[in-house]
Amino acid sequence: MNIANRSDGKASINQLDETTLNAGSGRINIQLGNLGEVGDINLASLTTTGQVLVNANSENIARVSENYLINVGSVLFQTSGNGGIGLIGGYLRLNVGNLEAVSGSGRVFFDVADVNIGGVNDDVNSILAASGGDITLDREGDVTVTKNISTELFIDGETGGDINLSANNLFVIDAAFISAVAYSFILSFLGLPTTLLLFYPMVK
Repeated sequence: MNIANRSDGKASINQLDETTLNAGSGRINIQLGNLGEVGDINLASLTTTGQVLVNANSENIARVSENYLINVGSVLFQTSGNGGIGLIGGYLRLNVGNLEAVSGSGRVFFDVADVNIGGVNDDVNSILAASGGDITLDREGDVTVTKNISTELFIDGETGGDINLSANNLFVIDAAFISAVAYSFILSFLGLPTTLLLFYPMVK
């Protein structure tokens, strides 16, 4: 594609509110390129028993409204730079078997049903905030972690993001780990009176 034929402004993908993209058992790919300015991806409902890939190429992945559900077999969300996945007060609501996500310094927010973290893409480190972003995963059921959940250092080399994980039951298996470099990992088990707060050492 010739950039001279491209319209001015940011290129965004916006799904119409209260619509559903239903692929049956097929694969859904929603991806922004890098020709010119890049905007956000705003999702309504997605349905498939297959796999979904959403890549915002350094911008945000968000929802168009509260009237939606991403109901899929497995999903990988990707962005980088300042891009985030979900928003404060606007978590991405998922009913998914396997979940993986990679962001940069932007935050990651999920509201999920019973879920396995991992099992989507062998080249992805499960749920990763690569440049200091926070990770929040809120669930009233079970979370199984078969690949890592981690935050890495921000570009200043000193600060990193938090991990906030709420679950009824948490299973960490297959040598997976949960690691919040430099800041904190907050784990809440629903129905119990305490919250486990672990502080990880500062990495220089």
